[in-house]
Amino acid sequence: MNYWRLVTHHEHPQLALDEYRHRSIIALGWGAIGHLAAMQANGPNPIRRALLNIPDYVSPRRARSAAECLWDFYQEMQQGDLVVLSLGESGGIQHDVVEVIGGYEWVPTPVFPGPNLLENDYHHVRRVRWRSDLDGVKVWASRSHSGDIYKALIRLA
Repeated sequence: MNYWRLVTHHEHPQLALDEYRHRSIIALGWGAIGHLAAMQANGPNPIRRALLNIPDYVSPRRARSAAECLWDFYQEMQQGDLVVLSLGESGGIQHDVVEVIGGYEWVPTPVFPGPNLLENDYHHVRRVRWRSDLDGVKVWASRSHSGDIYKALIRLA
């Protein structure tokens, strides 16, 4: 079992958390890349290259971070893993803990609509169940992490 931290949404974190609760899911953006299984990627580098091929979509630095997050969400995250949902980029307020109960999905309709591509771009989904027996603040405090804490998704040790 792995532990993860997911920033619910960089612009509207509470609204995203509410939607995730309502639909029993978690989601990531960068949906313009399409279904990751269709890419047959064998790691984050092909995802990064695909992101960079979408005109005016992401910067090279952001493409690297996005590709790593997408790869982890798609391939590394497994059923039974626990995810601390955060309302802030740098750890922020740690909220709920969810258990992953489904495999990766790409949904054609964005999870929540918004006025621009970056807000209505959440198509990468995993089904989850809420773990009311776990406190996200305590889980976050008890786990170390490495790498870029500002990434949307990071693995906790």
